[in-house]
This record gives sequence, structure tokens and C-alpha cells, in this order.
Amino acid sequence: MRYYFFFLFILIQTLSIAQEKTLSFSVEKVPLISVLDQLESTFDIKFSYNDATVANLEISLDVDNKTLLEIIDKLNKKTVLNFDIISERNIIIKSNTFDALNIEKSQVLHEVIIKNYLAKGLQKQIDGTFNFSPKDFDVLPGITEPDIFQTLQLLPGIISPNENATDIFVRGGTPDQNLILWDGIKIYQNGHLFGSFSAFNPYVTSNIKFINKGTNAKYGGRVSSVIDMKTSDRISNDFNGGFGFNLMEADIFLDIPVIENKLSVIVSARRSLTDIFETKIYEKLTEKIFQNTTTNSILKGEETFRYFDYSVKANLEISKKDKLNFSFIYIENEIQTVFGEDNTLLKDQLETENVGYNLNWTREWKSNLSHNINIYTSNYQLNLLQENQFSNNNFYKKDNDVVDTGINLNFNFNISESQQISAGYQFSNNHVSYSFANQNKIIENNNHLNTNSVFTSYSYKNDELFDVIAGLRFSIYSKLNELSIEPRLNIHKKISPNFSLNITAEKKTQAISQINETIENSLSLENQIWIIANNNQIPLIESMQFTGGITYLKDSWLVDIDAYFKEIEGITSLNNGFIDIDKFGIKDGESYIKGIDFHLKKQFSNYKTWMSYTLSSVENHFNDINNSEVFSSNSDIRQNFNWSNKFSYKNFQIALGWRWHSGKPYSKAINIMEDENGNKKLEYDGINNYRLPNYNRLDFSGTYNFDLVKNKNLKGKLGVSVLNILNESNILNRSFDIGQNGDLNQIDTKSLERVTNIVFRVNW
Repeated sequence: MRYYFFFLFILIQTLSIAQEKTLSFSVEKVPLISVLDQLESTFDIKFSYNDATVANLEISLDVDNKTLLEIIDKLNKKTVLNFDIISERNIIIKSNTFDALNIEKSQVLHEVIIKNYLAKGLQKQIDGTFNFSPKDFDVLPGITEPDIFQTLQLLPGIISPNENATDIFVRGGTPDQNLILWDGIKIYQNGHLFGSFSAFNPYVTSNIKFINKGTNAKYGGRVSSVIDMKTSDRISNDFNGGFGFNLMEADIFLDIPVIENKLSVIVSARRSLTDIFETKIYEKLTEKIFQNTTTNSILKGEETFRYFDYSVKANLEISKKDKLNFSFIYIENEIQTVFGEDNTLLKDQLETENVGYNLNWTREWKSNLSHNINIYTSNYQLNLLQENQFSNNNFYKKDNDVVDTGINLNFNFNISESQQISAGYQFSNNHVSYSFANQNKIIENNNHLNTNSVFTSYSYKNDELFDVIAGLRFSIYSKLNELSIEPRLNIHKKISPNFSLNITAEKKTQAISQINETIENSLSLENQIWIIANNNQIPLIESMQFTGGITYLKDSWLVDIDAYFKEIEGITSLNNGFIDIDKFGIKDGESYIKGIDFHLKKQFSNYKTWMSYTLSSVENHFNDINNSEVFSSNSDIRQNFNWSNKFSYKNFQIALGWRWHSGKPYSKAINIMEDENGNKKLEYDGINNYRLPNYNRLDFSGTYNFDLVKNKNLKGKLGVSVLNILNESNILNRSFDIGQNGDLNQIDTKSLERVTNIVFRVNW
């Protein structure tokens, strides 16, 4: 079976190379930009243009087996634009109308450095950040619908050791160190079914910015990456939308014009189907999730699981210079497990939700001066209740509540075409509480923190010299008596027509983070709780990161290499859930991260192949733990490799991808000891001195796009994905406990078995 898929890789590549670079299509009054996107994807070229030059332009065009030059010639004749081919891969679009009137202004075109970094819809900017456009996404291995978090895992330097979609570790940072924004709302719960799926509807998310280095000074509060998701601010005059379903869920979205050129509303809703009928994929997912939990080890119970998310976005044009946007999002997960003949012997109930609101006002004072003000609030709640009649009506209750409210003010001033300065002020109030209770005791904590931040950023762009973004952020954390000064620097230099260099340096701080609770719960699933730094046992987290990278881009070849070093101070033994907290106490320490990311891509006419590889180390240091010597972090996966392949033919797309990474570390129990009170404890052979076997998985996906009604804007899509085609039994985690007979037990958490999902969508 393994050799079959290897030869399939080779066959796809051979067939694609053999084809000439020609294209056939027929469109009637479609946006010109959509045709340009198709040409970029097919011929691996880049168009450079002013947005205003092609905005609102539509085109009707018939192309039958034409080369790029032949298509460009048609575009020159059918539009008022001039397509200037300046190199083999670069084409500049200018307006002939403006040329004739002699009023076109000369300007430096600062294009993205890499278009279609993985596939269509993903671009890498000159400053090293990534821009995603979900509506343009191609099929990716194992992904038939555009899931931002699953897509991110195909980039080098990003991994999910537990095989979850949303629990991503970016360059050694933990998931809670990622700043996740949805229309300016800070998100504290980003997944469904314990992280198996993203909680954000991609069909209403117009743009996503991902930053893993060189963070702009306007972003603060987290020390790892930034995932900034935005829905469309465009006022729509046409009613459009879509709906779809797969074997786990169903969703719908609508873009509704209310007042022409003044007001439109975007709504979306998604609901799981798991409480209506159970499919094989749901069965496989729950088997993976609930394996080795306390309730699952007692007896088989009946589980009811539901998840929801819905959103509303209203876009209002108050005047030609003023725009108002209102956003709302709701994310919820509910699960109940019952045991016993009358379903009363043991019950587990878990509910998590995140509710957010944002009001945004943008005003353009002059052509070169604008401001943006937004007010937001985000509320996260986790509630767990266990009732156990097996043990004299014992119960266990856990609650975690986060309320984050703030205001952001940002001014942008264009000094010239090559220089821009921005400055702003941000205020946030965080209120965090948690409690643990059983029949014997209650542990409660209630804390709040105000943060005042000011920032400024200066941008200078010069294609002949260099591009630089320099920023500075000041944050005052009340109650902590902390003033944080965070410099940010991002430099891009084009060494030659094919080589470019990028260097970044940045400091960031974080006051709210997640820890592993030390009180055991029944589900052993949602054991992460949000807390606020208190300058006592929980310090402020600080991070310094330096990166240096080089990019080579020529013809259809791309080579992208990035080296980085990161030091994070203020982590605690609770952040990582280390063993024997009772013995060592709660310690704060440092994390040292170093690595190199490598990305290689080659594109043929209808075939793309890319490889991503990361070599890294993540080591922790705590005084009085491990003899004060450094040791491997729980997420220290030294090597991570992805190989993806995509083939397109007419309306068909298929993708095949292989994921491999070295085993994660674990601590091995070697003996059972008794203390002076006769309590049994495990004795470990150091911390994370052992490694799990290597991880290996092959994924497939395919889609077919078609017209539901000919000559109408009613489109359909069928898709299928198969995860873990070879049905590899990977070990994700290894732990130890003392069995009922007093023996030492080794507990292995296994990966997801082979599973298939099918999707059907309709868009108009």
C-alpha cells in the first residue's frame, strides 16, 4: 500500500509536466480580479497594480486553449488597461485612460513577495507575514473546506503534537501564547469538539493575517504568533450566500443588502449534527478523544455532544468619509456523558462558550490621514460538573470565567508614497475567575487587571534600498506595577532579482495565560484554565525573538529559509503540567527555543508540490527542578516534515500529503514509592528523558466544482477527504499511573484511525 501512494505521487508529477501551459475558460461579466487570480495560479505569475485600477471592473472573455501571451493580448484589447510584461513572472497593470489624460501618478508598487505560498489564497508579504483569503483556497491534503488552523499546520515551524486542529504550537510557543482576533475581538476558545475543528466559519472570513515574526507594534498581549481574522467591511448591493454540510455539521451564510450603498448585513450559523445522528467519523473522533479518561475506564456510557457557532456583521456607511461596523460572534460546545442503567449513577456535564462584540468606526480625514476606533468585549466560560453515585454521591465542579473588555484607537498618516507612520492607544480590562469544588473543599480565585498601552510604528519602503518597519510599544500593567517597553524591528532587503533577505527582532509580553490544573477531573480533557499574572506565583511572561531569513524565487521555483531564536521568561511549572508539583512547588523559569524552517515549492502547469521542514529544539529551565539543568519541553519535537502535492484538471482538484515528525518527549515512571503516611506515588526517571516513536500520516482530499444552473451564478461543490489513509497507529502521548491492583500502568494515547469525510456545498 505504501508503494502504491509513492507511485501515485510520481504519476501525478509526470502527467502534469507533460502538459503545456495553456488555459481554456469562458466567463460572462465576472470581476476582473477573479480572472487575474486564475491566471496567477495557472501560470505562476504575479500581477502588480493599484487596487483602484481594477476595482469594480468586470469582463466577459472566451479563451480556448490559449497561452499566457495570447490571453494577455486579449485582455489588452478588451479592457482600458495596459498589461506591461516586465519579466518572465511579473506583469504590471496600468490604466490607459489615465495615461491618455496624463494624470496617472507614478508610484512604487510594493507587491507581495510570494503569491500562492502553499496554494491559491495564501500569500507571503514582504515583511514576512502571511495573508489568507479563504474564499480563494484550493484543496489541501486532508482539507476540503478552508480551515485556517489546519492550513497553518502545513507551514514550517507550526505543529499540533496532539493532532488537534486548533492547538497549534508556533515556533515552540504554546497555544495560549497565540493572539487570536476575530474582527478585533480577542478569542479564548477557538475550536469545536476539543479542538478537532476550527470554530470560525471560513465563508464569512474575508481575510486572515498570520504573523510569526516581526510583529507590528499595534499587536500586544501575547508572546507567540498573531492570527488576525476579519470579515468583509464591504457594503454589498447583491444578495449572495451559501450553505453546506458534511458528516459532522451543517452551516449557512448570507450576505444581505439592506440599504443600497449604505447598509448590508452578513450572517452565518453552523451546527453539529452529532446529536441527531452518529457517523463513522464522529465515532472515530470520540474514540480518540475519550480514550484513557477516567469515565471511559469505568464503563461504557452514553454521550451527547453538540456544538454551535454563529456570527453577525453589519456594515454601515455614515458618509463618504465615515464607516461603522458592528460584529458579533458566539461559540459553544456542550457535552454530557451518563452511565448506569437509569443514567443516574455517574454524570459528566461540560459546557464552554465564547461570546464577543465589537463596534468599529473608521474615518478618512484626508487622503493621507485616517483613524480607526473600536470597542470590544469577549466573555469566555467553562463549566464542568461531575456527579458520582458510585462513591457516596461525590461531586466535582470546575468553573473558569474570563471577561475581556477594551478600546483601541489607531491613527494612520501617509507621509509620502514610501513612508507611513501610525500611532495609537489601547486599554483593556481583564477579569478572570476560577473555582474547584468537591464534597470536601472549595478553591476559588478572582482577579482583574487593567492594561494601558501606547504604540507607534514607522514604515519606510524603497525597492532599490530596503523596506523597514520600526515600532515601539509601551504597556503599563496595573496591580503588577510593571512597565513594559517592547521594541519591534522588521527589515527586508532585495539582494538581487531572485534573492531577498528578511531580519526581525521583537520583544513581547503577556499577562493572561493558561495553566494545567493540578486537581484531577473525570474527563481529563479541558484541564486548561485561564489565569492572570499576579507577581507572586504567576509572573508576567516576556519574550525576545530574533529571526533571519532568505528567499529565492525564480520561474516556478521557491526556496524559503528562516532561522530563529526565542527566549521566553516567566513560564511556570503549571503552564507545562510537570510531574511532582507537590514535591517541587510552583516554579517559574525560562524557555529557550531555536530552530530553522525550510520551505521548497515547485509548480508546473496543473501540478504543485511543496515540502516544509523544521529542525528545532525547545528546552526549559527551572531552578531546583531537574537539578537546575535544562530539559526538553513537552512540545520539543526536533524534526517536523510535510510533503504536499496538488493536481488540478478542469473542475477537479486532488491533493495528497504526508506528515512526519519525530517523537515528542515524555517522563518515564520506573517505580512506586510510599511516603511516611503510606500514600503511594510514582518515581520518575528524570523529566522528559524519553521519546515516543516517530509520527507518520498520509492524507488525501479531492473536490469537484460544477454549475448547478447553467449561465447562473449558482455553484456546487462535492468533496471527500481521507485522514490517515494507511491507518497508522501513532502514539500521541504516554503517561503512567497506579492500577487498581497496585501495579505500574503505562497509558498510551493513540492517534486518529483512518477516517473519511464528505462535503457538499452550494454558493451563489
